[in-house]
Amino acid sequence: MPKPLACYTTFRASYRLVAISLVMAPLFCRAANAPKAGCSSITNVDIQNGVVDWSGAKLVFKHGWACTSEGLLPGQDPACDCATGKCDWKMRVSEDQLLSPEPGRQLRLSIIEEDHLTGSGAWGRVLLYECRNHQLKKMMDQRYLYGVHFTPTRAGFNLESGYWLPTDARCCPSRRQQERFRWDSAKHKYTLSRRVVLKSHA
Repeated sequence: MPKPLACYTTFRASYRLVAISLVMAPLFCRAANAPKAGCSSITNVDIQNGVVDWSGAKLVFKHGWACTSEGLLPGQDPACDCATGKCDWKMRVSEDQLLSPEPGRQLRLSIIEEDHLTGSGAWGRVLLYECRNHQLKKMMDQRYLYGVHFTPTRAGFNLESGYWLPTDARCCPSRRQQERFRWDSAKHKYTLSRRVVLKSHA
């Protein structure tokens, strides 16, 4: 079983989640001719050193890191030096968990932090995968401005992110949103059972 990085995105202003640890590693650009995603068991899939379908492109991660340049296809940016941060976006796998919602079934949940190095904004992207017919199938793909925090529960898991009131500036959500996902044994998938808006931490 992988040992996920116990690190979460830090939210701006009043909404903050403390980063527990950060393992530094080299950054790598998107590679051309990325290998096709396939698997025989989700336990053998290595997201931190694998290929992720990223908005139609194949994003290659190495040691949990990857980076991209905007408006370019994989392999089209010879000047992209990710090791020195000379790219538009830097990505990091901050969460990598195996979930066992029912006997004989396993899924992999990953959270990828996106940091816009040449502009403003940061995101947290939640990806949920399953091995089906020897192919890696995506069951969830959701993005959250300024990141998202994952918490496992007995019935499934919770995702906590920023929540903006109409008067809030884009930089500073004044509330927290908690989405509660539960396993639907009839549909064999996680479904959103409840969304709760909470007061933000001081």
